[in-house]
Amino acid sequence: MGKIYFISIFLFTSIFYSQTYTVNTFASNDTGQFFNAPCGMTIDTNDNLYITDYGTNSIKKIASNGTVTLIAGGNYGYVNGTVAEASFFEPYGLAIDTTTGNIFIADRRNHCIRKITPSGDVSTFAGNPVYEIEGYYLDGNGTNARFNSPSGIAIDANGNLFVADRNNHCIRKITPAGDVSTVAGNRENQSFVNGNGANAYFNNPIDLDFDTNGNLYIADYDNQVIRKMTPNGDVSTFSGTGQSGNTDGTSSVAQFNGPNYIEVDNSGNVFVTDRISSSIRKIDANGTVVTIAGNGNGFQDGEGSSAQFSSPTGIAIDSNGNIFVSDWYNQKIRKITTSALSNPNFELSKQVGIYPNPAKDHFQVDLENSLELKAITVYNNLGQQVVTTNSSKVNTSSLSKGMYYVEIVTNAGKTNKKIIIE
Repeated sequence: MGKIYFISIFLFTSIFYSQTYTVNTFASNDTGQFFNAPCGMTIDTNDNLYITDYGTNSIKKIASNGTVTLIAGGNYGYVNGTVAEASFFEPYGLAIDTTTGNIFIADRRNHCIRKITPSGDVSTFAGNPVYEIEGYYLDGNGTNARFNSPSGIAIDANGNLFVADRNNHCIRKITPAGDVSTVAGNRENQSFVNGNGANAYFNNPIDLDFDTNGNLYIADYDNQVIRKMTPNGDVSTFSGTGQSGNTDGTSSVAQFNGPNYIEVDNSGNVFVTDRISSSIRKIDANGTVVTIAGNGNGFQDGEGSSAQFSSPTGIAIDSNGNIFVSDWYNQKIRKITTSALSNPNFELSKQVGIYPNPAKDHFQVDLENSLELKAITVYNNLGQQVVTTNSSKVNTSSLSKGMYYVEIVTNAGKTNKKIIIE
């Protein structure tokens, strides 16, 4: 009896307090805050965003109130010095060391990792521009090391930097002392193989991020999967089939189309900007994928699948759970907020019925006391809209078996029901 009670409470909670995701524009050229291909993104402990503006070769900061300021760069080149003097060449990913306040940037076309101190000094932390040599690669200390189009950066609990060395198809590690080593991948093998360390192969890895247990998740762009590397170097496929597509589902059936940047939240969920499908995907701790926002290339603010992006790249999550996305071709920074679905009107709920329940290929909404139906929306247990109609007879033949949440809007307000599809 106790077990049944627990399940009932769990289902009620998951349905009536599911998450909805609403996309709005946070900063854009339309309001005079100039961006040209905003790319990598990270966030500090005060919820300030830092963004690599790829097209202007600069690093920008957006305060929590939306104010945009230039941190460094603005001219193409390779110059160290003060933030006013420094120049970059197509900066990509970046990360903040919360202990020191240093900002590290993957200066992609300069093939190196740059550092900006809190006092405003820009230096080269590791690597060196090597324009004339294709595929240059070397482990070593500081500027003696070589990278080939480094793209993403993540920092572990010990202050080590991990870099997605994109065109070398490797994951590199940089200690606080600047020692560079290769921890996974093999530059001679651009393919898709799981294994430990150098026995694992990648194909243009772009970004990476740690969970709270020290596991590293990697967006393996051209393999169309998200990989996972444990602290001992074992690399496995966390989610995705390796075939391009935009299919949600369990880890063995889900498909990605250009997984680009990733962010892991404190609950172990992995959020992915799926660049070619122009959507934002969420992967739970078991590897199951759902699309939380985006529906093909374009621009539209709105809820869930009604929103549109154009090649989203960077992603970051603030302390309140808000998700920020660099919308590359739309030249905007988008903000995705979450809200819990709940039943706001229990008196109205008594006048609304659903039958049959459980249902198979359809269910009917019955209204009492001359109520007028305005709209019906069906959500899955992740808060995604799966059916929208203004008909009292709702077709559910395309839905998988399981429990769903139904929002019924009437002339007297709206109420919520739950239904099982068999």
